[in-house]
Amino acid sequence: MKPNILFIVIDSFNAKNFFGETKTSVTPTIDYLIKNGTYFDKAITVAPTTIPSIASIFTGLYPSQSIKKIGKTLKINDNVENYIKKLKNHGYTAHAIVPKIISLANLNSIFDENIEEFDSFATLYDGVGEKILKKIDLNEKNPWFYYVHLMDIHGDATFHLTEKAKNYENPKFGKNRYERMVSAMDSWLQEIFKKIDLDNTLVVLTADHGSFTANYDQDMEKQNDISNKKRETVESNSYKIGYKVFANLPGAFNPVRKFISKKYIEKRNKNIDLKLKLQLKQIDLSELSVYKKRLLEYSVNTDIRLFDDICRVPLLFLGVKVPKKIIYDQVKNIDIFPTIFDLIGLKNELYNSNQSLVPLMEGKQVNESDVFLYSVTNSDDEVVIGIRTNEFKYFRKINESINSALLFNLKNDPYEEINLIKEKQDLVLKLEQKLISFLNLNLPYDENENENENENEDEQIKAELKKLGYL
Repeated sequence: MKPNILFIVIDSFNAKNFFGETKTSVTPTIDYLIKNGTYFDKAITVAPTTIPSIASIFTGLYPSQSIKKIGKTLKINDNVENYIKKLKNHGYTAHAIVPKIISLANLNSIFDENIEEFDSFATLYDGVGEKILKKIDLNEKNPWFYYVHLMDIHGDATFHLTEKAKNYENPKFGKNRYERMVSAMDSWLQEIFKKIDLDNTLVVLTADHGSFTANYDQDMEKQNDISNKKRETVESNSYKIGYKVFANLPGAFNPVRKFISKKYIEKRNKNIDLKLKLQLKQIDLSELSVYKKRLLEYSVNTDIRLFDDICRVPLLFLGVKVPKKIIYDQVKNIDIFPTIFDLIGLKNELYNSNQSLVPLMEGKQVNESDVFLYSVTNSDDEVVIGIRTNEFKYFRKINESINSALLFNLKNDPYEEINLIKEKQDLVLKLEQKLISFLNLNLPYDENENENENENEDEQIKAELKKLGYL
């Protein structure tokens, strides 16, 4: 019988806070997993936001094709093949325990059934852990695949919502709020792994993307708290009344409702942006390094860029046929499922954009592949595209010229502080050509192909995104 597969995604887990000398959290469970499995120290997500990253992992395609964007709503593209369907064709049952925002992103098109959802802010301490323990104890005749998506370290407000985890607020569990949240989560992971038979289970643990919050100091956390309060909006009575009225009108009024809603949101966001800009002007940045300045700016203005803080993620394989080693070669998260298939003896039947990591596990010499980066969000932010080689990172907004691009030498400048765009013109042109070739081969999904999206579902998604601070 083929092994069971436990697939854990920990939302917003920064690789530097998972393994290495930089982390200050207390993580005996994670440390044990790393010691007894294969850990990839330089795993890169092809998309530093949740839905595009998850969609790309499950399909093996870059976000331009793995997702569809209808208005401001991102969903998994159900017009392409996915690895879960292939597992089911080979006799696996597929289950998922995920936050509501993931469930609403068209996850049914992949799993069909057996999806358990929880509140998007809930942690392992809020009942999610108990739910996992009950569900994961499966006595099925067929091998199972279980996708668990944890939100314990998403953002920095989550920690304060959970009374049962208050004892982890002690500084001995981490230098900042994020690190202490990691310590709290680790103790619950121990309970989950007590239920897992590693002789008959392949475990994969990774993240959808990293986090800037992971490296905040106390001043940055304070600024972030102020920013979050400024982002909170109390809807006016007139808006609430208007929303109820338009919600009950016939479908013919939808264009009017959408127009008014769009104008309201635009006005609200402008007011929030103004508050945040004024806040940023009051901060003294003169004595800070470029990296610290960037972190502080991000605590106020969450403009997406492709820095390693959010692109570099943990990637761990443990259990069946997995050796004990740490691998420092650059790999990408769309390589995960080809690796799973290789380890359980199945052929990778999907796309050529990814590859199995088993040869690296076996100690074979493999050329490091470039990782193309593609950032798309639910907001009006422009798509940011880039490429990460084993030495350099190059990225820009998709509609901007190379003159506005950023280029960093990752070996000499790991904090990405020195932009080499003017000094390395020949390299810039070379990387730009690669980027254009990639874009031409990975044309985006046409959002006009699917005009009849469920409006109620879209509203649900927007509500969840607003709760999480994305809108």
